[in-house]
Order: sequence, then C-alpha cells, then structure tokens
Amino acid sequence: MSLYEGDEKADNYGKVVAHFGPQFRVIVARHGLGWTLQQRRSKRGRWFGRAHVLQRRDNVAGIALSHMPGRYIAEHGLTQDVINKAVEGMPERFPLPTLEQLVIHTPPPRNPLVAASSLNHHPLRDIHNLDRLPNPRRR
Repeated sequence: MSLYEGDEKADNYGKVVAHFGPQFRVIVARHGLGWTLQQRRSKRGRWFGRAHVLQRRDNVAGIALSHMPGRYIAEHGLTQDVINKAVEGMPERFPLPTLEQLVIHTPPPRNPLVAASSLNHHPLRDIHNLDRLPNPRRR
C-alpha cells in the first residue's frame, strides 16, 4: 500500500511539484519519503526516475541541470536561475511522514512461527507454545 495512490510514471500523477520544460519534472515519491526527479523519454512516453529520495530543495535544484542533455537545456532556455525559480514553492526540506502514515495496520499472526536458532539449528523456545515445540534436549 503506497502513501499516495496512482502511478508515478503516468501523466496524471497527482503529486507533481515542479516542471522543467516538457520532459523533466519533480514529484513526491509514491512512498512519501522524498522527491524524485523524473524524465519523459518521448512526447507521449512514460516518466522514469533520474534521481530518487531527494530530501532538500537545494539538492533538487543542484542536480536537475546535470541530468538534462545540453541540447534540451539550450532549446528550453534553462539556467540555474530558472531551475531555482521553479523549485521556489517547494519547502526547504521534504516533510517526513508521520509514524501513523508509515505503520501498516495489520493484525499479528495467530500462531507466530518460531525461527530456528543459527547456533544449534533447533527451534527457539517459545514460552507461549512450549507444549507444541520439540525439546532439543529430549531425543
């Protein structure tokens, strides 16, 4: 289950925060852990990640031009000032998700499995299920 619904590779992804011409954009990553710089490889193609889990606005601005082809930069008149202006509305740091957003609320299993000990290859003793587990001392 993702924090934000939708396909982050699609044009209609709802968490786009900045555009740098028609082929580059910044989105909130699907799991909500940072921003992602994306590139579209063709006019109608899907979006692909170029840089992931960016936590600071100046990191986004600093790496954006380095991921763009020189011809693309020239065609669209992109400079560092233009990039800085495009990310100006973003917060200085990415707002980290709360614990409530990160926790997946599923009930614990009814009969938890007990792992074998790496030292003796016998099941670890589970005080709640002692009668069901073999005793390694009784053979």
